[in-house]
Amino acid sequence: MRNTKKRGISPVIATVILVAIAIVISIAAAFWMTGLLSSFTSYEKLTLSATIAKTSTSEYTVTLVITNDGTVSAEVRAILINGVNCSTSFTPKPTVASPVIVSPGATQSFTATSTLFPTGVTITPGRPVKITVVTSRGSYETQLTAP
Repeated sequence: MRNTKKRGISPVIATVILVAIAIVISIAAAFWMTGLLSSFTSYEKLTLSATIAKTSTSEYTVTLVITNDGTVSAEVRAILINGVNCSTSFTPKPTVASPVIVSPGATQSFTATSTLFPTGVTITPGRPVKITVVTSRGSYETQLTAP
């Protein structure tokens, strides 16, 4: 004869086990998605601060301070003044072959004098000066007026 008195687990215990399994799977999926999404959500955000100081009657000093507020390193490849590439006039010199790296949370300062600018770049008192920073992920602009 069969023993018909065998009982399975109670419905309450079965429900607790199913809920625990669902929670463990949800936590595992959340950790997986966080790791996956962090690789897609890295971004570059630069803040530019520029000053122009008159050092003599015809000479100006341009100082550009770049702060990286993003989550990835920024590769500064060129600095343009009024649309003309003036990268070789600045210290340090950013180029496509050897960009200047600005790490997340870091600040980098660039300085140049107007006597080193290429032909065609002039700074005139009272006229706007547009400075563009070109990186591997995009470009950033700031505009100021020469004193």
